[in-house]
Amino acid sequence: MRGTAIVRSMNLNSFNNNLFSKSFFQSGKGNSSLLAGLLFVFIFPFLNLHANDLSAEDSSSLYRVLFEKNGIQPVQVEGKLLLKAADGGLLLQQKDGNYLNITPDKIVEQEKTSEFYQPYSLEQLKEVLIKEMGDQFETIHTNHYVIVTDTGKKYARWCGALLERLLKAHTRYWKKSEGELQKPVLPLIAVVFSNRNQFVEYARKDVGIPMEGAYGYYSMKSNRIIMYDLTESSRKRRSRSLKDINRLVQRKPANIATVVHEATHQIAFNINLQTRYADTPLWLSEGFAMYAETPDLKSRSGWKSIGRINRDRLSQFRKYYPKRKWDSLKDLIISDERMTNAENAQQAYSEAWALTWFLVKTRKTQFLKYMHTISQKTPLVYDSPEKRLEDFEQAFEMKWDELDQLFIKYLRRISRKYQ
Repeated sequence: MRGTAIVRSMNLNSFNNNLFSKSFFQSGKGNSSLLAGLLFVFIFPFLNLHANDLSAEDSSSLYRVLFEKNGIQPVQVEGKLLLKAADGGLLLQQKDGNYLNITPDKIVEQEKTSEFYQPYSLEQLKEVLIKEMGDQFETIHTNHYVIVTDTGKKYARWCGALLERLLKAHTRYWKKSEGELQKPVLPLIAVVFSNRNQFVEYARKDVGIPMEGAYGYYSMKSNRIIMYDLTESSRKRRSRSLKDINRLVQRKPANIATVVHEATHQIAFNINLQTRYADTPLWLSEGFAMYAETPDLKSRSGWKSIGRINRDRLSQFRKYYPKRKWDSLKDLIISDERMTNAENAQQAYSEAWALTWFLVKTRKTQFLKYMHTISQKTPLVYDSPEKRLEDFEQAFEMKWDELDQLFIKYLRRISRKYQ
């Protein structure tokens, strides 16, 4: 069974509730290409892993664990066992989809019950979310999403419609992928705050990093997208109609791009295109999200379709190209360092978008083969740089430097077309 492994030592003392949350966020200056910052709390310890599938019985059983949390009274949790370290550390998926890491020194009792793991029902999930967020929040649900919000049902329904349209678009666009796409197994959760201050405070507790410049983020740990009302205004009464909402969001295309970007991450991890906690190259994860993010001012919702040209990213890549190193593509493939370095992130993101655009537009079948290979990676197992390069070259059936020549030739032509 893919997605399970035995870990010799998860070193989970370095894991906490802030880990595995990720967000790429943009400035609010009206230019979707400007980076206000880069949050990528994607901290894997160096693990000595030994891949070993859990039995079908283990992976479907409900586990009950009593463990010490923050030095207070032990807490009991239930979930599905995803990983078990040789030293006894556990990785559980709870009933709401949250991933919980428990070090062996914190475990008081653990039990594999005779029950099967079952996620929360829709009504149970709603109750859990209201209990967590507070009585001032309410929930609405669509076919695939549960939205918990304190900003009113009109805006929540607008968000739900956008998210459902995005999910449908991705499912259609990638339906010929090598691996079978699946419908989300769990309801996809979106938390929508009524204002930026609430969002920033929640994010501070959730990921522990200032988020004043962000419009939203996706947490790989909780599998949620977190955002706030994009129509918020200190000078005007909050919009009450869908017409008002559509009019106001059209003024802020960069904000819409961020929401679409983060929602695309959530979708990719829930329709069998990517695997949470697996070693997905960052250029691929972010390139995939950027491929979908381009806003459309002619659309009522500010977004229309996947795969539209992103002029801001193209402009960034043009600026980067004169100083681009000869092995820039190889470096992007084998390492995430440039993507996570704030000094180089804008250039790296532009190249990740450009590479994704090139590969999808000219080699979609091979791109989907590569996506499938990466999606089969075991969570928490890091590939070596050599393995990353091998996977890439095998999928695209040529050496990286040969592909790089075709990539640059294509980008020159696209750059002339969209001057």
